[in-house]
Amino acid sequence: TGASDSRVIGYQVQSNSGVSISGNLDRTAVASGNWLGCAAGTCSWRETGLSINTQYARKVVNLNGSLAGIIGDGTLVAGTASSTVTKYTLANAPLVTAVENNYSGTNGYSIGLTVDTATNGNPVGTLYAITPDGGTNYLTSAGGTSVSPTWATSTTWSQINLTANTLYSYQVKAENGDSVATALSTIIPASTATTAPLDPTGISANGLTVTGATINWTPAPGAATVDLSYGPSVDASDTLLTGLTGTSHDLTGLQTNTTYYYKLRSVNSNSHYSDWSDIGSFATSEATTTISFDTSSTSKFSSSKLTPTWTAGGGTIAAYHLERATHSNYDNASEIYSGLNLTYTDSSLNPNQEYYYRVKIQYSNGTYSGYF
Repeated sequence: TGASDSRVIGYQVQSNSGVSISGNLDRTAVASGNWLGCAAGTCSWRETGLSINTQYARKVVNLNGSLAGIIGDGTLVAGTASSTVTKYTLANAPLVTAVENNYSGTNGYSIGLTVDTATNGNPVGTLYAITPDGGTNYLTSAGGTSVSPTWATSTTWSQINLTANTLYSYQVKAENGDSVATALSTIIPASTATTAPLDPTGISANGLTVTGATINWTPAPGAATVDLSYGPSVDASDTLLTGLTGTSHDLTGLQTNTTYYYKLRSVNSNSHYSDWSDIGSFATSEATTTISFDTSSTSKFSSSKLTPTWTAGGGTIAAYHLERATHSNYDNASEIYSGLNLTYTDSSLNPNQEYYYRVKIQYSNGTYSGYF
């Protein structure tokens, strides 16, 4: 509009979807609304208020015209956008804590470690690496060490095959999505166990009943308590009992006529565990019953009816199954009752006919006894 007019170039920073984020920028250049002024040369603005270790995509749109409120009449003509660039914010420096020192025959003396994500605020998916010697070596996922960092999202680590009663030191660092690592954390000391208990010995099972058994053992020297794991699964992992003392423990409430598996380990006063013992097994007893006939009244015993009765079998029983036959070898037997009653009146029988009855027990685990 004349020699007195001035023109500037403005810029707007946008997300990948074209939304302006300039309001979040720490800018010292001339600005109007979401448009940023820029002097000749290279311009930079710093975006604040972002999330930890998070990828952001940004592009810049230029502006030809007068910057409203700053120079001229406010005529704005947007140009084309730049290509999009992406960048991760940095991860926070994490912390590590020692949560367990232990001994096992497989891994020897070991130390367990946990990365404290609640304190450092890093999002799920942040990578971590732990060093036991200031960065010369790093822990691997298998519990050994390597000269190169083993980056992993896991927050639970361990170092195995260490020396007993020895002090170790650990540091951790985090890496963001652009593979930029933090500095190492402060040093956390941790000691291996002084001693580890041996397995219990003399392990056996006896005192078997329809719903119970007794597990016996000889405590290992230095053991304070015993843990017992048992169940119908072959790995004996269904039920865990801890803090057992003495030399035996009674198991009750078991399934009748069922095979159970069990294993034990020692625990010392420092809460260090031995390996699990070899897995043993036992089977609870079958239930038994005795069948007889109730002839106490004509309602139960007559020319056309018989009333067989049987004793309670005991244990975890789902049903009694009563069968009747007219041959002593039961080749024509048929089931006439199924349930939990202990008596059944069999009506509409033929006079002066010899009948044969037998009972079998169905257990709650789906198996059956023999016939009684």
